[in-house]
Amino acid sequence: MNPEQKIIPETEDDRGIVVELKGEFAVVEMETTDACQCCRAKVVCQPNSAGQRFLQVKNTLNVKIGDRVVLEQSGANQIRLVMVQYGLPLLGFLTGVFAGRRLFPQGQFGIPAEVIQLLGGIVLVLLTGIGIFFWSKYQARREFNVFRLRRIINSKTE
Repeated sequence: MNPEQKIIPETEDDRGIVVELKGEFAVVEMETTDACQCCRAKVVCQPNSAGQRFLQVKNTLNVKIGDRVVLEQSGANQIRLVMVQYGLPLLGFLTGVFAGRRLFPQGQFGIPAEVIQLLGGIVLVLLTGIGIFFWSKYQARREFNVFRLRRIINSKTE
């Protein structure tokens, strides 16, 4: 075996069935498992009202409706998602703290300056969170995805 070859164990939480084709994209209904509760990508894999999870991924394997597929996570979009989920709130908090310090260095209305700085940080974290929520909903409707097709398990045409 080639030492450069990665061995990525397949788990039940990265499998699905192709239910629809939309141009160059395939809509995959994910098999829901216990791992879905702690998955970091659940922002883009929200269940619908019936509890089904659908992902729209680029059809790089020429899959057909009914094919069972294995999906893997795409590194570039995953890094971007992590930066948005964790980096922006941190940046918002720090901006709020420093803005509070700059605007109210001596405090205001009998409230100590440190409390105003903390409140400024909290307010900007909340505003950033609201922005991220709407951004993630918008991205989920587009082609943005942290998953890609890895291989076909069994084809409907076989």
